[in-house]
Order: sequence, then structure tokens, then C-alpha cells
Amino acid sequence: MDRQRLTEYTEAQRRTKDFVCQDEREREILTNMYFAACSWIGGLANCLYDYEETDDEYINAQDQLDNHDGLVGDVKAMCLSGFYGCGLEGPRRAYQIHYHLAGNEFIDRCAEAVVTAMGH
Repeated sequence: MDRQRLTEYTEAQRRTKDFVCQDEREREILTNMYFAACSWIGGLANCLYDYEETDDEYINAQDQLDNHDGLVGDVKAMCLSGFYGCGLEGPRRAYQIHYHLAGNEFIDRCAEAVVTAMGH
């Protein structure tokens, strides 16, 4: 991990205190998962401030925020298909193809921990 990514990991770890990563690959996944969740859940939360409660955008965002399993699935999919960091979003990077080596169980637990830590 470079210095920037290590700083991002530190923030992700601070927010998900009880979630333990065993190696650098798992730390990278947690970091990407956390910032994917910040992007997705933060965007949905912004809709609640930007629209009236009767607007379709507000209702859709609220429905998605109330669906824990849906948020977990969305954040997991975003993490596995893109690169996320502090103020960064972009296409998946070449080294991310190895995320699957951490195993589906770890990735599922990571997504669950991140969404739960964000209060959803």
C-alpha cells in the first residue's frame, strides 16, 4: 500500500473497529469497500437533503437506505468492479483482479461490516 492508501485504510479500520484484516490484500479490500460505501450510501443520504419527501428521488433513496441486504449487495458489487478512495472513483485497477483470492466469505463479511458500521 502506498502512503495515501495506508491513510485511507486507517480511516476505514477506525470506522469498522471490530473487523480484522489478516494481510495486505484484505486491508486493500476493506479500504475499497469502505470508500465504495461512502460513495453509494453518502449519495443516497444526500438525496434525502436535496429532495422533498414526496419526490420520487427521495422515496427511492429512502427505500434503498432501509434495505440493509440491498446496500450490502450494492456496496460489494461496487467494490469488486471499481476503485474507490478518499475523493476518488474510477474503473477497477489491474491488481484488484486478485480480490477473489481473499474468498467470498471474507468479502461478504467485509461488506456486511462496512454497511453496519455506517449505521444501515
